[in-house]
Amino acid sequence: MNVTERLRERQGAWRELERLLALASTRRSRLASGDALRLAALHRAVCADLALAEEHNLPRLTLEYLQSLSGRSHAALYRSAGFDARAWGRALFVDAPARLRSDPALRIAAGVFWGIFLTTALLAAGRESFAPDVLGQRMLEQLDQMYSHPLNGPDVAMGRDDSLMAGFYIQHKTSIGLRCFAWGIVLGMGSLYELVHNAIVLGTVFGYMARGPNAERFYTFVTAHSSFELTAVVFSAAAGLRMGWGLIETRGESRPRSLAREAGNALPALGAAVVLFFLAAFVEGFVSASPIPYGLKAGIALASALLIVLYLMLGGRSRTPIDAGGPAP
Repeated sequence: MNVTERLRERQGAWRELERLLALASTRRSRLASGDALRLAALHRAVCADLALAEEHNLPRLTLEYLQSLSGRSHAALYRSAGFDARAWGRALFVDAPARLRSDPALRIAAGVFWGIFLTTALLAAGRESFAPDVLGQRMLEQLDQMYSHPLNGPDVAMGRDDSLMAGFYIQHKTSIGLRCFAWGIVLGMGSLYELVHNAIVLGTVFGYMARGPNAERFYTFVTAHSSFELTAVVFSAAAGLRMGWGLIETRGESRPRSLAREAGNALPALGAAVVLFFLAAFVEGFVSASPIPYGLKAGIALASALLIVLYLMLGGRSRTPIDAGGPAP
């Protein structure tokens, strides 16, 4: 049998491949597992047919047809799933709050952060020597200089680009959250370190500024976005602790497989943290330094805190409770 006759006998397989490609191209149709396996087998076969046709210099139309068929089947097998808004919405508003609500890692992260934050804030406000010992005199001088001028003076307002600042805040804040999460790979201790470090620094800054001459300007700036930002730090650290726990409690699996499992369990919480960081950056860029009254900024902070509480209490209640992945460290 020569090459031409062999390829002619293969035309039935090509037509079958075209049928499967037409089925796979419709958004409302999903290939059954058997059809998907058949599509993969036909793709490999048509690639072999193409190589054979090219080797024996078959007519150009035949080569172009096989090239098109192999390219289409490759795209069908390896195409990206694309952005699924419904899946992302379900992950953020159903999976994430359900996991966070039942996850001991969140309670540990929240207890550590708020305990240290409040303690250092009280110490910095009550003891004059505490803040210089923790932050250093140079950093305190920079803070005093930063808030020594009105936030909404004409020179400040003319030189301020709210969109640019919001973009900067997004980049800066999400990098904090990603560090809190990524360092969880060090048995969770890296996430715990980042959490404690942020709690000490932020608590000391809040306490120090409360007792200084620029307290009004400082709190006028930070109040509106603080609920979103501080909660996002806690969420990120909780996700990192969950991932690190996978290296300690493997449930009989290998450590790489256990790590992968717990990283997957932590991703919805990390996604929620990233959203909170984006919201904090948006509020900080467009509201915190704006001339709107402080009462309205405080109202935004309270509304933000209420939204977070409702998110954790009510999100994902309509579905079966999710196993958070076992006890946290």
